[in-house]
Amino acid sequence: MDVAVNLVDERLSSVTAHRNLHEAGMSSRNHRKVVDQVAAAGILQHAIDMQKARERTLAAA
Repeated sequence: MDVAVNLVDERLSSVTAHRNLHEAGMSSRNHRKVVDQVAAAGILQHAIDMQKARERTLAAA
């Protein structure tokens, strides 16, 4: 079975999630409850965006 594997750098995902939660007006105390979910959503969105960009690049070639 041939399966493509794409790696996504997630090192700053928690930092970005904390920043986004702060900008949305959530108190720092409440960040802990949802920061992992927000970070995971950000990682998934980044992976989707990378895949779409890759597909556009291949279509243009």
